Amino acid sequence: MKKVTIFLLTLLLTTMFSFAQQCPTNTSLVQPWTWPAHSNWYFGDGNIHNFNTGVTTNSNAYDSYEGISSVSDDQGNLLFYTNGRNLWDADGNLTSNALLEGNEGGGTGPVGSASQGVITIRHPFAPDDYYVLTTDDALGATLGLNYVIVGKDGQVKSGPTRLGGFRTTEGIAATLHDNGLDVWVTVQVSGTRDYYTYLLTCSGFESVPVISNVGPPGVVADKERGGIAFSPDGSKFVQGHPDYWPNSGKEVTIYDFDNLTGYITNPIDIASTQTSQNPYDITFSPDGQMVYFTQAGTGTIWSIDVSSGVKATMVASLTNTGLGGGGFSAIEIGPDGQIYTGGGSATSMGGNNLGTADFGLPTMYIPPADSVEIQPVGNIQICDLPLDLSTLWYCKGSDAENTSRYENAYSMELSAGQHTLDDVTGFFNTSSVGQYRVRFQICDIWDTLTFNIEDCETCEVKLKQEAEVCLGETLFLNNLFDEMSYGGYWTIDSLPSSNPDGDNYVLAIQGIDTILFKLSDAGTYKLSYNINKQGLICKDSIYVTVRELPKPDVLSDASFCPFKGSHTLDVSSFDNGNGPYTYNWINNTNESSMRTLPLHNQGFPGYYWVDITDKYGCVGRDSVLLSISYNLSPVIVGSPLIEICEGDSATLVSNYIDDNIYYFNWSTGENTESIVVKESGDYDVFVYDRYECEGTATVEVVVNPLPIVSDGNYSICEGDKIILGDNLDDNSGQILLSPINNYYYLWENSGEVTYSLEVGETGDYKRIVTTNKGCVDSSVYSLVVNDLPNVNLGNDTSICIGEDIVFDAGEGFDYEWSPNGSDRTITVDSAYVYSVIITDMNNCKDTDSVSLLINDLPIVDLGNDTSICIGEDIVFDAGSGYVKYKWSENEIEQTILVNSPNLYSVIVTDSNGCEKTDDIELSLDTLPIVDLGNDTSICDGFDITFDAGYGYLNYQWSPNGSDRTITVDSSFQYSVIATDSNGCIGSDSVVLTIDTLPIVNLGNDTSICEDVDITFDAIVGSEWLWSNGVEDKTIKVNSTSVYDVKVTDDLGCVGYDTIVLTIDTLPIFDLGPDTSICSYETIELNTKIIQATHLWSTGGVSNSIVVNTPGDYSVLVTNSFNCSSSDDIVLYVNESPNVDIGEDIKVCVGTPVNISSQEFNGYSYDWSSGETTNSINPTVGGDYELKVTSLNGCIGFDTVVVEILSNPVLDLGDDITICDGGVAILESNSQHTTTWSNGSVGDTIMVTDNGSFTAIISNGFCSDTDTILVDVIDYPVSGLDKSIEDQLICFGDDQDGLNLESGGNGRYDYLWSTGETTSDIYVYSGGLYKVTISEEFCSISDSVFIKEYCSPSLYIPNAFTPNDDDKNNTFFAKSRNIIGFNILIFDRWGMLIFESDNVFQHWDGTFKGRPVQEDVYVWKICYSYYNIGGSLVEKNRVGTVTVIR
Repeated sequence: MKKVTIFLLTLLLTTMFSFAQQCPTNTSLVQPWTWPAHSNWYFGDGNIHNFNTGVTTNSNAYDSYEGISSVSDDQGNLLFYTNGRNLWDADGNLTSNALLEGNEGGGTGPVGSASQGVITIRHPFAPDDYYVLTTDDALGATLGLNYVIVGKDGQVKSGPTRLGGFRTTEGIAATLHDNGLDVWVTVQVSGTRDYYTYLLTCSGFESVPVISNVGPPGVVADKERGGIAFSPDGSKFVQGHPDYWPNSGKEVTIYDFDNLTGYITNPIDIASTQTSQNPYDITFSPDGQMVYFTQAGTGTIWSIDVSSGVKATMVASLTNTGLGGGGFSAIEIGPDGQIYTGGGSATSMGGNNLGTADFGLPTMYIPPADSVEIQPVGNIQICDLPLDLSTLWYCKGSDAENTSRYENAYSMELSAGQHTLDDVTGFFNTSSVGQYRVRFQICDIWDTLTFNIEDCETCEVKLKQEAEVCLGETLFLNNLFDEMSYGGYWTIDSLPSSNPDGDNYVLAIQGIDTILFKLSDAGTYKLSYNINKQGLICKDSIYVTVRELPKPDVLSDASFCPFKGSHTLDVSSFDNGNGPYTYNWINNTNESSMRTLPLHNQGFPGYYWVDITDKYGCVGRDSVLLSISYNLSPVIVGSPLIEICEGDSATLVSNYIDDNIYYFNWSTGENTESIVVKESGDYDVFVYDRYECEGTATVEVVVNPLPIVSDGNYSICEGDKIILGDNLDDNSGQILLSPINNYYYLWENSGEVTYSLEVGETGDYKRIVTTNKGCVDSSVYSLVVNDLPNVNLGNDTSICIGEDIVFDAGEGFDYEWSPNGSDRTITVDSAYVYSVIITDMNNCKDTDSVSLLINDLPIVDLGNDTSICIGEDIVFDAGSGYVKYKWSENEIEQTILVNSPNLYSVIVTDSNGCEKTDDIELSLDTLPIVDLGNDTSICDGFDITFDAGYGYLNYQWSPNGSDRTITVDSSFQYSVIATDSNGCIGSDSVVLTIDTLPIVNLGNDTSICEDVDITFDAIVGSEWLWSNGVEDKTIKVNSTSVYDVKVTDDLGCVGYDTIVLTIDTLPIFDLGPDTSICSYETIELNTKIIQATHLWSTGGVSNSIVVNTPGDYSVLVTNSFNCSSSDDIVLYVNESPNVDIGEDIKVCVGTPVNISSQEFNGYSYDWSSGETTNSINPTVGGDYELKVTSLNGCIGFDTVVVEILSNPVLDLGDDITICDGGVAILESNSQHTTTWSNGSVGDTIMVTDNGSFTAIISNGFCSDTDTILVDVIDYPVSGLDKSIEDQLICFGDDQDGLNLESGGNGRYDYLWSTGETTSDIYVYSGGLYKVTISEEFCSISDSVFIKEYCSPSLYIPNAFTPNDDDKNNTFFAKSRNIIGFNILIFDRWGMLIFESDNVFQHWDGTFKGRPVQEDVYVWKICYSYYNIGGSLVEKNRVGTVTVIR
């Protein structure tokens, strides 16, 4: 017993000193917005809100605008924050202005101005390096995707560093890799459809991104705005598209994201069809089911439900929430899980106001830091190998092995001999005893475990290798021994993944037999048999596989038609991977049919069962209920004959409705409930139901031809007339008072019923032609009356010589000019009398003439182009004798005086109005302009070039030189004279002074220890710039780097120097706090430093010592740089209590049990069963271990085994009710022998009668009894009156409907095909009505088919009074069951004044909108209906109606 106690305490103490990692305040926080590093928000006006305290404070920081970020540590304490351009530490001190977020070309000052623009991320295995990434903005210059690395103190460690060479849009987002460690960061490349996704590992960013070419095209300029976001679980990605609607049909696009590969796929564009919501920033809801975005310009929040993944559903869910800030507002999830927007104030959708805010809200993605811990194993006996090591995340507590991208983490540091170690799983084995040390390392995070492999003491348990049982079977564990062992106990060491908590098994002990029973989860269980032999514990294990039972569930209840023979029951589709299978069918008499195939044919109704046995002998059952249906009698509506007109269609439909019961096959090949036909012929429909009952119906369709018609287009001249319709359709030409050649004619415009019509006005004239079958077509004659052509050549005129003139005859088709010409216009330049005859498109003609005279031109000459110098004048003369002068300078005299360069022109006009023009170009010669600039100076060692300007003929420099430029490096007054090609001269001079350079000397390269600072001094100069950004004469540093300084003196001259500083590290270790051990323990004090010298206070010189005596221990460690560190620790040694709780106990159920220990004052007691007193009274069997802890924390153990023999449990379940003829299966579900009250022996019996059935089970020691009642009830009886199927019912005659009664008693439940649930219903139309009658769960179905037929009727009144008194104002036919209808009304002269084919259309006593006179009018009605046999009957009636006013 003491050996076990010491071993456990050693494990506890070893674990206690393994780690110094400080975990987040709440390790259960798994959603990104709950991470402690997101606890503080920095936003507009320098406000910082702490979500842990709820307090908003104001910092010293510059104001923010849009993209911002703020970072806290894993305990929620603020570290630093940024507005995208500047960076401040937690105290508000500016630490850097080197960030590169785009800011609208600098237009908003030193703050970022991109919709997201900046994000801070961190790898959990590099907790001290925060990556602050920035993007471009829509209007500024291209800076690209950049990052700086910032420490916890807010100081920039490195950067900015650019990723790639592309321009980004304004959105940026991050999510975790599939391994839960690495971080993906995504941006879109401007002007492309590419999303670039970079992976941050513990070593930094991978240089090659994952490229997904699925983004929106043409994302440039303003389209670069818009946010992006990942869903909280990283499976979805979304982007907003401002300025995209409506031309591309997208406002928001949602994608799938593979966080293993980094690829973005499957874009779904979502856009309103009415107006643009212009999304700006965007985010998911905390549960990932909704997307929220802000509207650009207003800040309004819109929502989209994306849970369905269906585009139409998502588009339909686009909703204005009525909430939001203003302007171009960001939107983010706060640490409290609420959705917040900026734009005036940082306010959540739930109304939580954090304070004044600009447009931006902080963006971070900072997973909590973590480390690893190998789980202790203690000292292992070699007979217990192999060993499966386990490593957990130190903070999260979950499995750290086989992490994607970091799989091979295990390695061996110390070995006592040949061994195997799986670097992925930690599976270890060896044949050598001794000490081993294993290392588990991912990136720079690691842990080691040291353990000893010892020889085995003589203790042996031998079990079989494996065992199998079917789910629900009982396993006797004593049958698993190769060699039977006694005095031990069974444990379950591992459970299948489907039952990780072990909720569904029972481990019971009865006598010397131990059994495992009632397993409700299949899988593999690891069982161990354990023996405690005088403190030596040995065991052996066996894997027990519990096989899943076959669960076919492939049979469905069905009906079949008795005339079709048998129904096939088929379970061959079932396959759970455990085949081959054997089959046993049980027929409807509950007897084995001896059929062993997966297909079984049955021709009788009733219940059928099939037992399927797999290759493991496990059995599953399926069942089916077969019932009977009957043959069908379809009828096609309109049978036997349906007539239609050419071009029309007929819908053929039977008296059966497609309600997932009936199916249709038409002779056309279609299988719908109805079909539409347009051709003559016989059409058949074959109707069958799902029970294989069938029937056939036929109908004949006749297509009658349309009348023969043709359209025409005609034109006449104004005043002419034409006869339309003659010789177009037939040759009768007679007025239609009765049918001619079986055609009826009606001119729609005039109402005339003549064959032809004489007209003389422009318009369309429609003639409607009707056949004696009622088929109608029409001709449209278009007549255009054309105006006569109009020609006007104008008054007689004249032109000047050299000119021509165009005479235009106007619009026409044909032209005849005199003396010649055939075009619309003629261009002439000679005197003559010109005339034209014009003919238009309609062959109409007109004529006109005009006389033309020719005049001479005046003469003007200004001379050749010329030039003058600047300051001179010149006179231009246009000549004398003209009535008008017009110069280009608006002068109107004969001469002008000018001195400006220009193109001058003049127009002179003589007395005939003829004009002549001339021009001359005047240019000016400019003087040379020479400018050498202001007097200047240069630094010693530099030169300067003076430039006299380009384009001159020669140059003369002082002191010498004749080129355009001179380059000089000495003090002097330099001058130059330049002469151009016109002989003009220009000159200038400049004084040059030489300044000396400052001399900078930082000294030689040097090194220091890391706990020492060094100061570098530039000594000279007035301005300084060091490579670390410091602008002071001196810098104090303590980190390895190359330090450059640029020194500028008062004259602007610059000097440089460089020095290299190397930092030698101190040895870093920690012996931990003072501690204590118990007297049976030792403790290892270890610096874990190898390459260094050690000096312990004990005299030891290695990196570790093992001690077990109290005292003060210290160590001095010196590394190769001669840097030293020391630490000390105080060790206390305490005695442990001696615990004895007696021998093992074996009792029966119900016998009291007491286990007691000696009582110690002030000691604590901890039983494995949870009690904390020195004495317990257990009621269940098992191992009871007592741990006694003394006041000084030392522990003693003892264990006693309590075995309580349990009674078998019998539960036959609830009482059973079955239908008459049914079978009740009674099961004891026991592994024990079952005896039934009817004399049967076995686990299962089947009963068909009423009664009480009792079962008794016994395990040889105890027994249990249970009773179950079986109640057999009769099927209901239908009382539907089938004789009504022989009757014809007209529901129009009975407004109360037809009452259908199903009979039965008050215990029955009813369900009609109409949905009603009463015993009788009223119906109001023909068809098949079905009812299901149930008593409890016993049901029958019955149906009745109602044949509906109402005889047709047609009533026509003989007079009406259209006088607007709301009484008898219209004339119409009252009808019932009329199919086809056409009415014609004629006046006494035979003119058709009203026609309609709608029986519900009334005549209001008007013709062409005017009331007709009081008179007697003739009507003719053609109508049709179906008779009782289903045949179509056509009839005509003629009568009169009197109009009375």
